[in-house]
Amino acid sequence: MKKATCLFAILTLVINIVGAQTQTVFDFDTNAEVNGNDITETINGITLTVSDAGISLFDSGIGFGGVTGNVVLSSGTTTSVTFSFNRGVAINSIIPIDVNGTNTNLTFTPTGGDNSPVTVLLEGGAAPEETVALNWVNVTSFTVSSMGSIQFLFDDLSIYAINDPSVFDFDTNAVDNGNTITETIDGITLTVSDIDISLHDNGSGVGGTTGNVALSSGLTTSVTFSFDQAVTIKSIIPRDGFGTNENLTFTPTGGDNLPKVVPLTGGAAGTVALNWIDVTSFTVSAPGALEFLFDNLSIHRFDDPTVFGWETAVDNGNNVTEIIDGITVTFKNDDSTRAGDTFVTEGLGWKGIFDNILGTGSSTSVTFTFDKTVDIYSVFPLEAAEANINYTFIPTGGNNSPVVVSLVEGVVPGNTVSLSWTGITAFTITSPINTHFRFDNLSVSLSTSLSVEEVNRSEKARVYPNPVENMLHIKNISDLKSIQMYNKLGQLVLESKKQSIDMGNLSKGLYFLQIHTRLGTETKKVIKK
Repeated sequence: MKKATCLFAILTLVINIVGAQTQTVFDFDTNAEVNGNDITETINGITLTVSDAGISLFDSGIGFGGVTGNVVLSSGTTTSVTFSFNRGVAINSIIPIDVNGTNTNLTFTPTGGDNSPVTVLLEGGAAPEETVALNWVNVTSFTVSSMGSIQFLFDDLSIYAINDPSVFDFDTNAVDNGNTITETIDGITLTVSDIDISLHDNGSGVGGTTGNVALSSGLTTSVTFSFDQAVTIKSIIPRDGFGTNENLTFTPTGGDNLPKVVPLTGGAAGTVALNWIDVTSFTVSAPGALEFLFDNLSIHRFDDPTVFGWETAVDNGNNVTEIIDGITVTFKNDDSTRAGDTFVTEGLGWKGIFDNILGTGSSTSVTFTFDKTVDIYSVFPLEAAEANINYTFIPTGGNNSPVVVSLVEGVVPGNTVSLSWTGITAFTITSPINTHFRFDNLSVSLSTSLSVEEVNRSEKARVYPNPVENMLHIKNISDLKSIQMYNKLGQLVLESKKQSIDMGNLSKGLYFLQIHTRLGTETKKVIKK
């Protein structure tokens, strides 16, 4: 094949490494290897595998259509090529061209997440705008296919990885201290406590466990997991060594979360989803003595919540919006678009509320929508006529369940409703009859699984260490103008023109770092520990 006479099928992907906020580009020059029918390349801990019969690396020289150096080429004609990743990724865009310059449709089909296939028309072998937006999140692989056989070629796969959880597998650096096991991963320290708890080599494993596990070597009725900081708990694999049929009760400490009862069948329950927020410890207990065994505790670091109290809310006629900590929430009455059907009003001491509350006219359904994916902790719901009524909270996004709450004389006992949802883009509250909805203090945090829009906004500057105790360093920026740091209330707490700043005198918590350069402004979240 001659460079001067061929068109290249070129692929440029964008994915997000959330934790490090670092873009990774698979250029097939760095350390790409041909392994039979696969090409593999590993950059920043992400391994890409490109699969097709007869796939090869091709030196494009100075390149064509934006490609340079090595590219991936299907050396024979084929109908599909598959890209696989060793972790979840968010894919932004791609540039496809067919080597033979044909007019054809390419279909991009993702695996993982809640995404839809994308079909792109190639004219003369190229897409009209070169770059094709895919906007997929949480993808583990995707296939590019055509109706007929063509010759594919790909280059410059630019990616970010989805915010992976911290998984305590008891293999990484776990230490057996007698009656406790400790393990530190991603700056979070876990302590597992029980009489005679120990590390046990489970070999190839059973029921999803592999390698080391945490084992209560003697019979016990409970085991406690503690953390050195607040975390969001995703899931865990529990087992009983004797294969009994028994109920386990998982009881959290911290946050506003509910215990969870899980039945063991033959000693196994598979992976148990807990989805607790702001937890400092939890206990697993059984009514009788068991031989507990645990593996793969999956968590995320917990961020201080953003609370929408409606003090800065804007009434837009048929909806109300408020922006706090860079998150925009929109509230609307689903039963009407008339001006005045949603509003903000002062509580004036009603039900103990003196500041602003959110409300509607008569309605059976209202919706909160967010411009970013969020984790939702809690909300304070009321009913203006002080009715005894049920509200049903229905989430959109993530793997969450509706919540039904009973209002007594217009309020919920204890006032606050715990929702504990993750990966939310919107939620709806419904009533069985027309009611006058009122709300206060909606508590959320940016989600541990970012939306496509947030992936696209990820910046190239690197901030480390994060969490930070004293000195914070900033890399990968040019022509720095200034740096400002704000607390979660939006107050300026620090300003500098240096790329290393001392946070030693600041209180623990969440901060927002604004980095101003000649190219614009980037904002980073920083946790002070």
